[in-house]
Amino acid sequence: MDKVVTMRITQLFLYKFRNYDELSLDLNQGLNVILGHNGQGKTNLIEAIYLLSQGRMFRPGQLNTIINKNNNPLFHTQVSAKFLKDGAENKIKFNIQNNKKKYLLN
Repeated sequence: MDKVVTMRITQLFLYKFRNYDELSLDLNQGLNVILGHNGQGKTNLIEAIYLLSQGRMFRPGQLNTIINKNNNPLFHTQVSAKFLKDGAENKIKFNIQNNKKKYLLN
């Protein structure tokens, strides 16, 4: 049986991701509830977390569809998070620039 690895995201950062220009979100240790009207970006937060954890998007389509191109001629987006694993803080970052993707861990 595979060992279950548990991690807890403490902070989520978005830059030019979907409908967000910039967002820094601190997450509590307990339950976090995200409320908003349709089209406000609730699913985009889940998609950002999925992208960091799985390395791909759960919506079909090209990677460049996640980039918020408003006022951004370089077509750059970044999703990153701080998370706790086994009591140690770690960082993960997903970056797309000029249609090239890069993952960084710590």
